Amino acid sequence: MSRSKVDQPGLEVVTSADLKATSHFVLTSQRVPISSYTAPEVVPLEFLNDRSPGPEALQFLEEKEQCLVEEDSVGTNSRYGRCFIIWASVLLLVIISSIVGGAIGSGSNHDSSPTPPSSLTPSSSSPASTSALLLRSNSKLAVSGYRTEGEFFNSRIFYQDEADNLWFSEYKSDGSGWGNSTKVAREGILTNTAVGVTAIASYDPEQYELFFLNKSLLVTGHNFRDGWSPLGGAPDSIDWFPASADPTSSLGTYWPYIALQKPNLTLHLITYTGSSTWQNQTLGVTALAGTSLAIVPQSASYEDPQHAALFYRRADGLLALHSLEFNETGNEPNVDGDSSITIAGIQWSSFGAFAVARENDPNNATNIYILYQTASNDLQYVYHHGDSWQLGPASDALKNADPSTDITCLTQSIWSGNVVLSSAYDMSRCYFLSGGQIKQVGFDGTMWTDMGNVPLL
Repeated sequence: MSRSKVDQPGLEVVTSADLKATSHFVLTSQRVPISSYTAPEVVPLEFLNDRSPGPEALQFLEEKEQCLVEEDSVGTNSRYGRCFIIWASVLLLVIISSIVGGAIGSGSNHDSSPTPPSSLTPSSSSPASTSALLLRSNSKLAVSGYRTEGEFFNSRIFYQDEADNLWFSEYKSDGSGWGNSTKVAREGILTNTAVGVTAIASYDPEQYELFFLNKSLLVTGHNFRDGWSPLGGAPDSIDWFPASADPTSSLGTYWPYIALQKPNLTLHLITYTGSSTWQNQTLGVTALAGTSLAIVPQSASYEDPQHAALFYRRADGLLALHSLEFNETGNEPNVDGDSSITIAGIQWSSFGAFAVARENDPNNATNIYILYQTASNDLQYVYHHGDSWQLGPASDALKNADPSTDITCLTQSIWSGNVVLSSAYDMSRCYFLSGGQIKQVGFDGTMWTDMGNVPLL
């Protein structure tokens, strides 16, 4: 398999006098191996055709499959009794669906296009969400989005309330703007959980994948797909293969990657490879406890092996980069020698990152931006356009962030052969807490703009 060379940030020393400071962060570049274990598809293919059952039936079928493989410590009678109940439940669901479907179908116009049940059909309204929604003061934030027809885009930002519920707000650039806050249909969520979200751009319609920690400190998933899942989402297949994480771990996500931190402070990577296979591994890296984690594409075309950059803080607090690639063979990869640069910045703060395609670049490389918090609580950014990392100018739009705020930034979701990364900056937006609200700022390639607070309605 030939692998295109992608320029790697973090290889040049910045000598500008503007970047001198007593505190620094270092960027290192390294590629990593991947070893695998098996898991089902995020959305099994048999549920993606016109005759597929809804998510409710999927939950019954998942339990049915468990009946065929699980070992019951209390004996076979209890296992088969449980399976009988599940089979009976499935049969009852099919009978009810047939009766209701027939009644609805008899009054239809015999449209040949399949129509999901009304309970699964996306609507312009969302579950009740009013001013009673109290955003957790130190809520973690996560955002993802994708381009739609007409060069518009949709995005969703996720956050947690004081009762530990997760919510999301959706933005549509076609003029619809922000929709009402929607509660994620999930319980048992860890207080102040990390959140990570990514979108699968190869699906039609696209599917959001939300990841968070439950009260048992296991990585838990929930997915959202218009017309296929309820508005509040449905449990994801990663729940069948849980991975534990440190309670202070962040979750860095960009499809097909999920990065997390273990209790021993090492970083782990979970990769969805398709064909019912996940790959799970340690990166062999020890990071700062509770470090932010951010993943962005390093290739605008995102061709195999899906080059991406994972940013994290080393144990000494300095910022570092691990270069990821999707290794189908599982062979030990080449490892780049460490190289570093120094740029001004606080060593312990949170950060977010985003990328856009680099125009007219023969290697299909990306321009990468990192937004981080300074000692004054204002935000600052650095960027890499292929030559060296540079410190961006200060901006009033990046001032007055809450102390120790989480930071998340939006990068267009892409996939090889389906969607390439745009060089436009209309999706280049970051979010952080300011005055107890979620503040949105936009970047046009040169300047930052204060775009107001995300409405929590």
